[in-house]
Amino acid sequence: MEIVAYGSFNLDLAIDYTFGNWRQKQDSIAAAQIAAEQEASKWLISQFQSELDDCLDRQFQTALNMQTLPISDLSVFSVVAHFEYKDVIFYLRRINFSDTLQWELSYTSNRIICLPEYLKTQILIELGKIKNSKTLQIAPNENKS
Repeated sequence: MEIVAYGSFNLDLAIDYTFGNWRQKQDSIAAAQIAAEQEASKWLISQFQSELDDCLDRQFQTALNMQTLPISDLSVFSVVAHFEYKDVIFYLRRINFSDTLQWELSYTSNRIICLPEYLKTQILIELGKIKNSKTLQIAPNENKS
């Protein structure tokens, strides 16, 4: 569209008009992208929660105060849940291991990969290790034969 003021072309008005239209389109695209990413994020978290519910009952999750962390990358394996036990933070995520969906439980320098059907048991074992860490430690003098 040409903008004519007093019988001549006004470059500043043309620039402002064109830039304004372009900017509105860019803002609209950005808003649509943000909405799509938020929807995808909700879907990924919902899918994660559904798969987690298949492995761990809600009472167990509630007892651990398990929470899903915000997603930083839109992918199936980017969703992470965490919980804390005796000042140790645990992270739980899905991974593709040997072409099967498995769970990765990690805390401090430990990383345990387990099948969905053993997830609850593995979490309880790891919590037991934390709870009983003092009794699991071998004193230096006790290890001599």
